[in-house]
Amino acid sequence: MHPEAAIQEMTDNEKREIFKFIEADKPLPEKYRFLLFDDKREIIRQKNEVTDGTEEYWTGDFIFENEWQSFRTKKDRSLDLKTPFHECAKGRYKIAVKVVDIFGNDTMTIIEVGV
Repeated sequence: MHPEAAIQEMTDNEKREIFKFIEADKPLPEKYRFLLFDDKREIIRQKNEVTDGTEEYWTGDFIFENEWQSFRTKKDRSLDLKTPFHECAKGRYKIAVKVVDIFGNDTMTIIEVGV
């Protein structure tokens, strides 16, 4: 089910409960995580040696979606460190910064900012 459709089917009490978790900066209970983010689950396929077919498994993670990225190349060594302007409401936000080196090693940190 698409997250927007799932939200429309929620009761007002369920919506208030979700907002309480978000405002308290606590993880959502699994019943809400699956309802809201089911289509964002990270699925891998593995070969089944017994049946010679493939099977899909959920890794337990959700797909990280970025809205902006910057790359360096051999020809252009500059790295753009400013994102395009985005209008957002006042409040506290979490920003994830992920860096991947040339060997594919990655690291990520989450920064909390106020607007």
